[in-house]
Amino acid sequence: MLYFDTSAPQVNRIESAFQDDVRSGRFVRCMLEPVHFQRAVYWISMRKTSLRTLDALHLAVAEHHDACLISDDTALVSAATFFGLQARSPQA
Repeated sequence: MLYFDTSAPQVNRIESAFQDDVRSGRFVRCMLEPVHFQRAVYWISMRKTSLRTLDALHLAVAEHHDACLISDDTALVSAATFFGLQARSPQA
């Protein structure tokens, strides 16, 4: 079970905004392919960043689709930049 420091109305607004973004095409669903797993394993095996498994997959898909990663996760943005991907925080 997940616990949030967020009220139920705030969570509802977040979920609603996310669904609106999906409907409007701001997000694109990408199928995971073997090449994504291979790239993620390669990056993790380098042991040059604090990249975790699902984050590595996220970056591999972003790289494959030439997408800019936007995240508040500074470690993820740092790893993306280290591997040559476009990445920034939402505030940038």
